[in-house]
Amino acid sequence: MGPAADEWLGVLERFVCDGGKRIRPTFLWFGWLAAGGHHYPELTDALHNVAASLEFVQAGALIHDDIIDASETRRGRPAAHAHFSSQHAHAVTTQQATGDSATIGQSAAILLGDIALSWADDMFLSAGLTAPALQRALPYWTAMRTEMLTGQYLDMQGETLPYCDADNAWRVNRFKTAAYTIERPLHIGAACAGASPHLLHGLSDYGVNLGIAFQLRDDLLGVFGDSEKTGKPSGEDLREGKRTKLLADALTHLAPAEHDELWNLIGRPLSAEELHRARTLLHESGAVTRSEAEISSLAATANESLLNLLHHNEISPAVTESLQTMIDTVTRRDY
Repeated sequence: MGPAADEWLGVLERFVCDGGKRIRPTFLWFGWLAAGGHHYPELTDALHNVAASLEFVQAGALIHDDIIDASETRRGRPAAHAHFSSQHAHAVTTQQATGDSATIGQSAAILLGDIALSWADDMFLSAGLTAPALQRALPYWTAMRTEMLTGQYLDMQGETLPYCDADNAWRVNRFKTAAYTIERPLHIGAACAGASPHLLHGLSDYGVNLGIAFQLRDDLLGVFGDSEKTGKPSGEDLREGKRTKLLADALTHLAPAEHDELWNLIGRPLSAEELHRARTLLHESGAVTRSEAEISSLAATANESLLNLLHHNEISPAVTESLQTMIDTVTRRDY
């Protein structure tokens, strides 16, 4: 379609191919193996295509998420909208373009996120699955899309409230993160291989608990993480005013004066001293300690779900071990 389109789509190619944890494709593959997918080697290539489609869902979601959050960086590089804005601003200075660079950047990124989500559907539907496998997996795919987008809306809407609602934070964790990141990828992979209802239920127990633990770790990294490892500015969640469970817990347990002090530190630019003070208040409230304890508890519950499936011969020892390894990968990460 021409050089401009090639350059635009090249940003998506780099986004998908360079970096990222590949967590969703990994869980999809383990769901496939859990349900005996290794007995269907003729569908291996199709499963690889389905796994790749999840990376396009993730790309579209993150591109849009950065616009919503006004985040300028992603994975240590300019976010898509920031890249397009900078590119346009340079063209304006050389009299090769006109218009508002911020608007152009956001518009280009919205469209790029849209095409990523559209291509994800195309890849999934044309992955090469048999008709029965596609019919089994499709309900989980469509549920994942709805849950992810609705969870994103709840996250955005929560940031407009004049208070921090722990219940809303839980709903965001449940649907935007747990379902989309772990539960539904497991379901899609398992359904492709013809998983039993009992296995699908057990994978839900595992996926929801581990997915919420994943988000709680993310919340801690969003405040205390090393920007060199996370690819995002340290303390970004505080500056963006993210209504996380961590923040809700801290505000609940702080004395009135400290409550107001912390509340007045979120949703705005922070100096190094202000960021340090916000972190101190989070620690002093006990919220950080309680969050770490909850992560450990959720991880233990996820492991119990696996052992229950193993006990009932729903999954093999090898798959159990792999999914146990993922518990550590998800909950003990620093990026």
